Amino acid sequence: NKNLMRSRINGIIQDSLYLAKTKTAKQTFILFGSEMSVTGIGIVSAILNTRILGPKGYGILAFFGTITGFTILFFRFGLFSSIGLLLAQEKDKKKERELIGISILIGLLVGVSYSLFIFISSFFVDGIFKTNINHILRVFSPILLLLPFQMLIPQIGRGTNKIKHLAWFNTIPKSLYVIGVISILLLGLTQIKVSTLILLNLITVIAGVIIISYAFKPLFFNLKKNLKKIWQKNKEYGIHLYWGQIADQSTYNLDGILISYFVNTTQLGFYSLAGAITKPMAMLSRSVSTSLF
Repeated sequence: NKNLMRSRINGIIQDSLYLAKTKTAKQTFILFGSEMSVTGIGIVSAILNTRILGPKGYGILAFFGTITGFTILFFRFGLFSSIGLLLAQEKDKKKERELIGISILIGLLVGVSYSLFIFISSFFVDGIFKTNINHILRVFSPILLLLPFQMLIPQIGRGTNKIKHLAWFNTIPKSLYVIGVISILLLGLTQIKVSTLILLNLITVIAGVIIISYAFKPLFFNLKKNLKKIWQKNKEYGIHLYWGQIADQSTYNLDGILISYFVNTTQLGFYSLAGAITKPMAMLSRSVSTSLF
């Protein structure tokens, strides 16, 4: 019995060591490590934000993130998921880069529509939520043009199996943000307000989008042909997934909207802090599923 138990344990150890050396396992650890790093950096940035802004200011900052994070979900239209699937199925590297090229142009078109939506919505938000954020949304609506890329780039990373690019995309904006906030504090460059931190956050996101988009080496050839391919795949696959995602993720993210509406943005700030602390619980399973796509 003892020998049988030892052989089973040795077998489990050998299988575990083999699995740990596989490409999927390595990619999972890379992505999970980056997400854990981002969580740690996120906690540091949350501490800085709350110390600088106080509960009321941090609540407004959290509400900006909530309103943009919730509404952007409706602007995928299934296109990004279709792009990810086409990239995963494409074996020709040149055609893959061409698909990335057209996907970037699609992302920009979606971004224009989202930017316009935020600008129009800014005239109604304060009346609905009894807050004071309309001017912030209006001023920053043009920069929100690149916000859809936060959903597009993960799909490109998964589809091309370039998990390192995805890991860097997770890390770059958060790291630059913390460095930027600390630099402003140490150098005393400007008085830090909510709008200052929002601008800095958007700039770091834009930097991450540009760097990683360039790293994918897109080609802007055969645009019409690839657009038709994406549109066809979207009709077959993406749009159906989109409706499911809307039902799933919009209700999941609705909590922040409801807290802002029924309570206030200050309490939303405290709720957001709690969410940041519990975020690592879902990271490992998400990293595994992304690596296996």
